[in-house]
Amino acid sequence: MTSLKRLKLLDCTNLFSNNPKLFVPSSVEDLEFAKCNITGKQLSDMMLNLPVLKTLKLGYCKGITSLAVEMLVDEQNLMDEGRWHVPPHCLMTLEKLHISFRGLPDSSMLFLSKKGLGGFESLKELSVTNGDTFLSSMISEATTELPNCSLLPPSLLELYITDVEDKLLVSSKLSSLVEMSIRQSPVLTCLQLRSCTVLRKLHIKECGMLQSIQGLQSLSFLAELEIDQCSKLASVQLRSCMSLQFLTIERCDALCMLDGPHSLSALKEVRICTNASLASVELHSCTMLEKLCVKECPKLASWQVFESLVGLKYLQVSECPGFVSSWVSAAEEIEREGHMFSMPLKQLDIDDRSVLTMPICCQITALETLIITGVHHLYDEVGILMDSHEAALSVLVSLKDLTFSSFKGAQSLPATLRCLRSLHSLTIHNCPGINSLPEEGLPPSLVQMDLYNAYSSELSELCYNMSEEQGFLLYTNGQEA
Repeated sequence: MTSLKRLKLLDCTNLFSNNPKLFVPSSVEDLEFAKCNITGKQLSDMMLNLPVLKTLKLGYCKGITSLAVEMLVDEQNLMDEGRWHVPPHCLMTLEKLHISFRGLPDSSMLFLSKKGLGGFESLKELSVTNGDTFLSSMISEATTELPNCSLLPPSLLELYITDVEDKLLVSSKLSSLVEMSIRQSPVLTCLQLRSCTVLRKLHIKECGMLQSIQGLQSLSFLAELEIDQCSKLASVQLRSCMSLQFLTIERCDALCMLDGPHSLSALKEVRICTNASLASVELHSCTMLEKLCVKECPKLASWQVFESLVGLKYLQVSECPGFVSSWVSAAEEIEREGHMFSMPLKQLDIDDRSVLTMPICCQITALETLIITGVHHLYDEVGILMDSHEAALSVLVSLKDLTFSSFKGAQSLPATLRCLRSLHSLTIHNCPGINSLPEEGLPPSLVQMDLYNAYSSELSELCYNMSEEQGFLLYTNGQEA
């Protein structure tokens, strides 16, 4: 095994008791222990003989109780069994370090050096999970050295970490960092990113006390931003994020406004969901935006700059009453001014029937898939389509797939269906009141019709007869009729 490059040991709960000086070939570059009874001293001794070690992963190893870096020889001789010392040569060779704990008091690890992890000069990737004790002791030990040291290695390209405290990033120089994921950090109140000038991906999740993100204006290379479950975060400044391509904002209860005051011309996908207080969104010059999802933002009253959505192909809107009203207003204004404007929209999934207006439908004549939902809750208004809605629907002559869902007050399908000469698939879902078909019949182009959940027996019989007559396939609850 003198050429062994990778060694991975899992669930070896007795191995190191029976083999206290387990031999590992010096050729090993990638080493992983998970749920093993290895001690800190055993790992230290093992690493002394691994001159080319590049990757080290430790998961749930309770026998390792503390980590020390750059210890003196005399200090090493006094090491207790649980203390893990990283030898000097590994500080130069290690490129990936992953440490994970169970999140229980008996599985924590103390950090015992005064200069943090900054001594890992070649480290490119760091992952620390459930390491609240580990990180807080690192900050505490380094108090006398700050701000003369960097708690995290300046060489880092990728950082995945939980239980972050405010001081950790403030006291780190991360000018090479490209990707950062911060999760499950309940005491983090301010995220400092000023040193992360080349950051391209930033994910922030489950940071319930986070109130501000400092330094977003420095992230001119940021391409992907995801913020989720940060209930106290009231503001997200996208002012200088000119390279942003993917944006997700979810479950941020305190967020009132999302504003990108300058051009966001690189933006391709946006997902804004379950933000209870969000009232206004203004994203400028989103000419490359292709996918937009806006869901469960009940206070959303204003969405600005629709005229820049010249590349939008996929749109999903649910439980955001202000979105469609803003769209209608923008479409009517464009119509009044006599401007030519259209969206290349291919798929629209929406729960607001008022989208079926002439000003909007005349902008989306390339639409191929429409899923429209009438009501969500028992207390919603009765879902029906008015004559004006049906007239606007007839403009969508490129439609291939059409779904009506939860129009509980509707008694018949729209008479204008016959105008949809390209329609291949028609789905009726949860519309128990529909008991008749249009007198003009269904489009001759129809290939398949689906009836799902709470449909009337009259409708089922009429559709069956029509399928026999026109030759399309009929499915009821997924089964061929």
